[in-house]
Amino acid sequence: MKFLRTVFALCVATSSGAVSSAEPVTLAPMPEALVAMARSSETQILEQFKREIGHEPKTSHELLEWLDQKSLAAKNLTDKEKDGLVQSYGAVLGQLLIHDLGGRWVINPSDNSPGVDLPGGKVAFVFNRAARRIFNGDAIGFVSFFDSAASYVHGTALPAGVGTKIER
Repeated sequence: MKFLRTVFALCVATSSGAVSSAEPVTLAPMPEALVAMARSSETQILEQFKREIGHEPKTSHELLEWLDQKSLAAKNLTDKEKDGLVQSYGAVLGQLLIHDLGGRWVINPSDNSPGVDLPGGKVAFVFNRAARRIFNGDAIGFVSFFDSAASYVHGTALPAGVGTKIER
């Protein structure tokens, strides 16, 4: 079912926290096959975290901090390898936003960009954020992006290092 929603691209948040807006568009639910791929990426990243760190992440922030560190270390990878990380890390970021803040996967049909429709009407374009972080070393990391979304949804960011406990 399509619906009219004002889309705000959280991925263009500046370091000062400002958020730009876009023209209203009609969003479509993301196809179930793509949602399943996002869930699969999340599972794979959680398994990788456990192998490398020795335990499952206790909070969303712990996982996102790890992804921030790994994304900065990606500068020497090929573009094809970076593309894979963008897909995986963007999917995990989206899944965490859905689990922790509510929302659902959507597609902006004007450019086919996937995102997470958050409560209140903003859309987080998580793959754009992942690409900026991985390809450009953008200063706005996954934790900051998540906190910006949490601040929007709840009116205040979650305390550093807290996040929702990850239970799968």
